[in-house]
Amino acid sequence: MITKLSHEQLSALRRIDSPTISNAIETFKLRPRVAGYVGYDIRCIFPELPPTVGYAVTCTVDSTTEGRQGIGFQRLYELLANAPKPAIVVMQDVGTDRLHSCHAGEVMSTRMKRLGAIGILTDGGLCDVREVRTLGGFQYFCAGLVVSHGNPVCVNVGGEVTISGSASVRVTCCTETPMVSCISPMSVRTRSLRPLTASGLRRGKPCAESRVLNSPPSPAQR
Repeated sequence: MITKLSHEQLSALRRIDSPTISNAIETFKLRPRVAGYVGYDIRCIFPELPPTVGYAVTCTVDSTTEGRQGIGFQRLYELLANAPKPAIVVMQDVGTDRLHSCHAGEVMSTRMKRLGAIGILTDGGLCDVREVRTLGGFQYFCAGLVVSHGNPVCVNVGGEVTISGSASVRVTCCTETPMVSCISPMSVRTRSLRPLTASGLRRGKPCAESRVLNSPPSPAQR
């Protein structure tokens, strides 16, 4: 059973910057200080948007393996529709060429938003940045932007995923407590501590953890 955060708790999380959350987690001594966040291979594409906090809806995807068969994206949409809100779609690339991958664009982002998602976090590529910006309030956290959608396939949904390599954190889909992902603009972190928490880096250096929150950098970081 998922323990949902109240509106007040979610609002409180949005008011705390990512470095502060990361510093607080260090005091718990639950993990090494170099674990629990993604590296600067993950970018925040719309840093002008307010903080992003939500529950993880996970999937593994592939757009670069010719002829690969998947389970279809309808399974992902059904999981998203039934997930607690707000939701963040976390997509791990499992293809053969991550640098040329593309896992969502205008059409998929529009549908995800209608189903209650407020953004996507992926270690692969995304596209249609101008069109997605016009949707309003939908965030992109990704490795970069590409122009072709390739051969998009949904491999699995609802399982544990890893973003940004072994040094990052694993994200579990809709765990007992919400995935709150804290991500500062131009910084992401993703981890699966149930409530996601991301620690942000300086503007221009991304990083993430098991929650998605994207907040402005503190004065000391500017």
